[in-house]
Amino acid sequence: MDVKEIRSLISQSKQNQLKTYEIGLILEPIEQIVGTVMDKVKGIITQYGGKVLNESELGRRTLAYPIRKNRKKYLEGIYKFIVFEGTYSTVENLDRLVRINENIIRHIILKIKHTN
Repeated sequence: MDVKEIRSLISQSKQNQLKTYEIGLILEPIEQIVGTVMDKVKGIITQYGGKVLNESELGRRTLAYPIRKNRKKYLEGIYKFIVFEGTYSTVENLDRLVRINENIIRHIILKIKHTN
């Protein structure tokens, strides 16, 4: 086994490790779509091998600055957060699919470090 193969195996094992992440979402300020969008996001997480650990929200808030997306200008948004366990593949697919969802104005995915 040469160095390239060893590096490839190490890289694959790191990508398959379960880690804890948090996704923050700003949704369109339409209360009727929130449940559907959140079900879609949680479905993506579980579809790609992740597990939802916690869900929270800040509710409807005024944005710090206007955001334009899909030819609309948003001044408010609904803030939602999901803590989940997943692999690199889970995060990669979640990021890709959330990015093309028209009802999600902005999102961010952060890795949570455990301090014990």
